[in-house]
Amino acid sequence: MRICPTCRTIYTDENALECVRDGARLVDQARFQEAQSDPLLGERINERYLISERVGQGGMGTVYRATQSGLDRAVAIKVLKRELNVDQDTVQRFKREARAMSGLSHPNTVRVFDFGESSDGLLFLTMELLEGELITDRMAREGVLDLSEAVRFAQQILYSLAEAHSKGIVHRDLKPDNIFLTERSGDSEVVKIIDFGLAKIVCGDSVSGDAKDITATG
Repeated sequence: MRICPTCRTIYTDENALECVRDGARLVDQARFQEAQSDPLLGERINERYLISERVGQGGMGTVYRATQSGLDRAVAIKVLKRELNVDQDTVQRFKREARAMSGLSHPNTVRVFDFGESSDGLLFLTMELLEGELITDRMAREGVLDLSEAVRFAQQILYSLAEAHSKGIVHRDLKPDNIFLTERSGDSEVVKIIDFGLAKIVCGDSVSGDAKDITATG
């Protein structure tokens, strides 16, 4: 059984992917029940982004699948936890991630489309929607990466970092959890670096004020 998280239509076809009524991505019963406690599902942010599914959650916020009105484009939208809005260090880290990523356009870096604050005070960051898995998940399932595969992934990571460094941005948090493997294109996958929340932004010989001392949440 598959269920639409937006309109709650039930589909008996286990291979069904999207709701024919609103285009939302269908989920299984377990994920549907889990999602019902999330008040943002089915809501619109600033009348531009219709949230349809929760795809990930971290210490700072939650990432959702959403549809951008007008363009009918599927995007990922990262929303800062409401209770963290009063924590200026966390807010600055979130804003720093938006500022750092908005200036990057390399194919091996996740693209940022928009950043702002909703009418009810939620900070959000809109990015390209990635389909695939983290290197963390790949290694947990298959163990150590094949040498040729690891080298290919490392090359793509370096291409992304080269652009960031040329613009005075140092990631400072590279790890398997922040390296995403998109779905295969032909015979290979494309690496995407994500989460620039701890980035240091260097302007000439100086460092942006909010990035000097903050190195981790808490």
